[in-house]
Amino acid sequence: MMHGYGFGFPLFMGGPLVWLIIIVGGYFLLRNIIPHHWRGSAGDPQRYSDNEFTETEIYRLAAKHNGKITVSDVVTELGIEPKRAEKILESMADGVRVRMEVEDSGLVYYTFPELQR
Repeated sequence: MMHGYGFGFPLFMGGPLVWLIIIVGGYFLLRNIIPHHWRGSAGDPQRYSDNEFTETEIYRLAAKHNGKITVSDVVTELGIEPKRAEKILESMADGVRVRMEVEDSGLVYYTFPELQR
């Protein structure tokens, strides 16, 4: 004996309320699984990678320090790990906009000629 339960769903399939709960629950589950930056709009800052956002912050930091910074400056001011800071600065050093300079003492500076006053 199979009576319709709601919108033609048989009783053994749980009925429309159960399916509604499954669909709504699935939506929220997928919403949390899919990374947020895939859903953002084109102008959304979250569409940029962490390195791109960090590079912008590093340029601001360099401007604040008269165009000359160290890895330690980036670590202390931006709160990122030393290895990551060093990797980002090395990737930014192109010899034109960002230059890596080593002093006789071994201290490495990253200079931003466009930002030096």
